[in-house]
Amino acid sequence: MSSSTAAPTLEVDFSWKTWKGRVVDQSKPDEPLYVVDFRYLRSPHLIFREAASDEVVGTATLPFFSIDTDYELRGRKGTIKALKRLKTSYTHLSYNYSDTETPAAMTWATDAGFKSWNFVCLDERQNAVARYSARPWGFKKLAVIDFEGPKAHDPAAREEIVCIGLSLYFTMVVRMYNIFSLFGAALAKPGPLDKEAAPKNDSRAPPS
Repeated sequence: MSSSTAAPTLEVDFSWKTWKGRVVDQSKPDEPLYVVDFRYLRSPHLIFREAASDEVVGTATLPFFSIDTDYELRGRKGTIKALKRLKTSYTHLSYNYSDTETPAAMTWATDAGFKSWNFVCLDERQNAVARYSARPWGFKKLAVIDFEGPKAHDPAAREEIVCIGLSLYFTMVVRMYNIFSLFGAALAKPGPLDKEAAPKNDSRAPPS
């Protein structure tokens, strides 16, 4: 795809009444890319499906006591791990943003305010690859996702950011309203994930 083509901007619409959401390209709001089911009392708590095929592409199990979140993306399990105890700084391992068999360590930072949470995903060179602007008090339009860099048009990278970004958002919602997360933060062992110990890339075909 031509580098001059504008990178897509995705919008996350969520219904707190039905606990369901959908992810759309802002240029094609009537053609959802993904649908999201939120199940508060059952794990996995988040289920991501392709809208066209209804295929499950990812899941996430939100923490009750821990401050880390376990997820599965296209059959590969991983963890969104806190880098700080009391500050929103997280990491996850990415094969889509790696040019080798070893996954890349991605970093999520945030600028959180009362009306918005602005998450930024950085690659290993600390270059922004996506910006996830969420509105914690939004009644319908929950978030907007902007993509940057050479992977901005890559479907697999886009799918990863959607699943990880939304999982991180709900992780922070749980941490805000769950007093046990304070104890979890106090006992947590934050730090980077060991990417050298992770399985090597099995060259999964990216989603169409």
